Amino acid sequence: MNILTSFRVAFRALLSNKLRSFLTMLGVIIGVSSVITLISIGAGLKQTIVGQLNQFGSDLIYVMPGDVARPGGPTGALGFKSLKFSDADLLSQQLTGVKGVVPMAETFAAITRKDKKIKLGDIISTTANYSLIVEDNVIAGTFFSESQANAGAAVVVAGQTIRQELFNGQDPIGKQITIANKKFTVVGELEKMGATFGVDQDSRVYVPFKSLQSSGISNPTSIIIKANNSADIPQIADAAKRILRQHYSAEGFSVLTQEETLAIVDTVLGAVSSALVGIAAISLLVGGIGISNIMLVSITERTREIGLRKALGAKPRDILYQFLVEAIVLTLVGGLIGVAIGYLAGFAVGVAIPSLKPSISVGTIVLAAGFSALVGIIFGVFPALRAAKLDPIEALRYE
Repeated sequence: MNILTSFRVAFRALLSNKLRSFLTMLGVIIGVSSVITLISIGAGLKQTIVGQLNQFGSDLIYVMPGDVARPGGPTGALGFKSLKFSDADLLSQQLTGVKGVVPMAETFAAITRKDKKIKLGDIISTTANYSLIVEDNVIAGTFFSESQANAGAAVVVAGQTIRQELFNGQDPIGKQITIANKKFTVVGELEKMGATFGVDQDSRVYVPFKSLQSSGISNPTSIIIKANNSADIPQIADAAKRILRQHYSAEGFSVLTQEETLAIVDTVLGAVSSALVGIAAISLLVGGIGISNIMLVSITERTREIGLRKALGAKPRDILYQFLVEAIVLTLVGGLIGVAIGYLAGFAVGVAIPSLKPSISVGTIVLAAGFSALVGIIFGVFPALRAAKLDPIEALRYE
């Protein structure tokens, strides 16, 4: 029996029990669709993060509190407060080849105006030089000045959500909003930025860091260094480390270039994806066991058919190929259905979160389909061998 005939016989046998065949494929479908969905979302997440970093520019260096690359996790994310706003002045004075150094403290709080409220505004406390380092374009008014920042003036540069929700779309310049129970006058308005990972970037506001010190914001969550020349970034990063080590332990801070930041992102996403894919692979294992079980049942039901075929001259390898091909077809079809469902699920996530663009490569699809076929081979071998070894006389007597 040639391979084409084997596939034709396999499809005919599977179509004769459509419901059973579908239920047998279900484990493979769930496993493959889960893997494809996770891989596509992970790829889209990485692209989005890279895009966000590229928006800031490749000439930036980030100083973070705590050791963000340590095996136990980033201490900075756990509230480790080692940096001070004065550290930015220190770096600015001692570093060469930089355009500027700015500290920033990011927190989330309610922003109100009269009876209107934004429950979770993104509050960034920084200096006047921030607008020169990170290009968040001011489309109306101005960014606050150095004199306002040094005096801790209650002024704010606001995003488009503040205009829409607190001012009904009207011009907010010169008007007041309340942040942390303190009134601020809007002096500038930012261009629309949209949402990232479902977080509204237009609810962001910038205030002088001294203006919120009384509210407990006394430590920066990061310090951003902008190099004059991207080629000098490694040397500037090393110099920043040497300067800060005079005041902090090596675990007290991290200095990250864009490449190092992306490497950490890759490590974190890789670990999460591996764990989730491992969990999803359990479904493939369960699906494989189900296929092996259903093939054994099928062999029992078709014992007389096997005996008749052997009596008519079919060789053991013909029987082996027939049932092995049936197992491969089950997993391959299930894998392809799983790929389609996974792709659609990733697309649905992209629609729900516009800033996230899930993507999947042809190589991933081929790998998923190939792995599905491999599952069919592995779990189909034993039932196929059992069928091939049946004695034709005993098989014909089977009732």
